Amino acid sequence: DLFGSALTATERAEFDKATADLAKRNVSAQAQTISAGLEALGPSDASVAVVMRGTQNTPGQPPSIAALALRVTLSKQDDHWLVQDVAPLNAR
Repeated sequence: DLFGSALTATERAEFDKATADLAKRNVSAQAQTISAGLEALGPSDASVAVVMRGTQNTPGQPPSIAALALRVTLSKQDDHWLVQDVAPLNAR
């Protein structure tokens, strides 16, 4: 999966528990990138600001739509950029 290798064991357990709960309640979510821009670039690290539109669907309720501003931190390993962290943009 997308974030599996970037999560600690504790984070992975929390992610799996939350995912199972959402699946049990038939909640689905989609997200689309609205905009992205490079914040910082070094030889082995980078930071990208991403704005996304997220939609969550819960049976029997109207869709919940939100704008998400995220900071994606990457590191370069063997000529490949790997996601190290995804956090709200206002968190530093």
